[in-house]
Amino acid sequence: MMEATETEFEHTPKLRTPFVLALVALADFTFSFLATFAIPQALISSNVIRPWPAGHDPRLRWLAISFVAIMVLFIAVAVVWRQLSSRQMRTIDAMIDAEEVRDNVE
Repeated sequence: MMEATETEFEHTPKLRTPFVLALVALADFTFSFLATFAIPQALISSNVIRPWPAGHDPRLRWLAISFVAIMVLFIAVAVVWRQLSSRQMRTIDAMIDAEEVRDNVE
């Protein structure tokens, strides 16, 4: 197997946690905006639903609620993936340790 040298990894881009969180928040806001403003506006424009009375537009509240709900969903999925990854890494480590013990016995 080829071994990686330090020079191979000098120019690899590093994703920083704040950058990733900003991308997740941007995706979350995009989904929330589409669900709470764009879709209802398209339905209003096509006369499927009636427009809200002036001063009683619930879409801003819907935006806030959906933003929080989707962010909680994203966080929950990330936690589950992290747990599954950790479990898989422990399994792989156990297999490697068992192989090393077997090699030492022979």
